[in-house]
Amino acid sequence: MPQSNTIGALAAALAKAQATFKPAIKDASNPFFKSKYVDLAGAIDATRDALSANGLAIVQATDIGPSGITVNTQLCHASGEWISAVYPVNPVKNDPQGIGSALTYARRYSLMALVGIAAEDDDGEAAQGRTAKVDATTGEVKKAQPKWSDEQRTEVGAWFNAIVQGVEGGEKIVQDFRKKHQYTEPGKVIELAKELAATHGVEP
Repeated sequence: MPQSNTIGALAAALAKAQATFKPAIKDASNPFFKSKYVDLAGAIDATRDALSANGLAIVQATDIGPSGITVNTQLCHASGEWISAVYPVNPVKNDPQGIGSALTYARRYSLMALVGIAAEDDDGEAAQGRTAKVDATTGEVKKAQPKWSDEQRTEVGAWFNAIVQGVEGGEKIVQDFRKKHQYTEPGKVIELAKELAATHGVEP
């Protein structure tokens, strides 16, 4: 990683800044992948005040070299110390819109990597048995479905079985229910399964 001859003052300032970064909130949507991610504005907003208060600034510029377009992100300190990173820009489509999107993507992830921030909920998702993943093509955060406990599987299965066994066309009813509801909230799905069984007058 390119850097100035010394980075002691910069490192100390960055450590203080990191302690006061705002959460990097995933409030931008990718409708194709039905996921949320931190956009460039969110990454800047999460870090700008803390960096400035500690004599730090981010400078981003583009360049064109033998391998194509790159984004150079430099973290500068009031002392004159700096560190930088270069990120290649690889647009899916080589048109103005495609290049613009790829540049924004490169700026966003370069900034987040250089100052050491992660999207809000990454640790929380892992703690709850869910994993925040980054799509290899888009670079956007996707949430995996949560893990169901054995008890939760048994409970929802009992309600489904009651419908299948006790209601005419019950198997089709359960199939339609499964298609309609995403299993991202076990407790909610179980409650909805109970309500569905109640409407047909059956129970385990």
